[in-house]
Amino acid sequence: MREIPKAGDGERTLDLRNEVVLMTEDKDFAIERKACLLSSLLRDMLMDTEVPEGEDVTEETQIPLLNVDSSALPRIGEYLERHVGREVQILTRPLHAPLPDVLDEWEKDFVYFKLLPREQPEENWDLLYKVTLAADFLGIEPLRDLCCATIANMINKKKPEEIKKIFGVTEDITPAHIEEVVAKYPFLTAPAAN
Repeated sequence: MREIPKAGDGERTLDLRNEVVLMTEDKDFAIERKACLLSSLLRDMLMDTEVPEGEDVTEETQIPLLNVDSSALPRIGEYLERHVGREVQILTRPLHAPLPDVLDEWEKDFVYFKLLPREQPEENWDLLYKVTLAADFLGIEPLRDLCCATIANMINKKKPEEIKKIFGVTEDITPAHIEEVVAKYPFLTAPAAN
């Protein structure tokens, strides 16, 4: 995945048959079409844009992603491109070992060095949160589950006060808050897929 100029802001060089433009509010990115297939949302959107082999592709395939933060998209693209033609590691629930012990080296590096800052990782989880939300929106379940497992692993065995500080929670959590979160993010209570 690479950042490209916004439409009208400069020349865009694309392989029209093999690349797709993902557009956020403030940035555009080019990504391999086949990398998008791991995302259920992107895959569904691309089904309508297939051009038969042998026919010329004359227009960009553009997918607006206004619900995705542009700072998360390069990491999403890196994850998608990494898994083109490779098997995706599916995490079992519940984990039967500490998360770093069950991840392969690439995913361990991706989570602990690319999504989390090297200094004070527990105080700056912004990118991890944004990637988690984007993965959920885009329907990239293995990435969403990896991010959620990372968060769960990092708050495991912490006191409620420490967890509230990590997430910036200033009020006590009420049953109404819990219902609201579960309604907004139903995957939090979804049964494990095996």
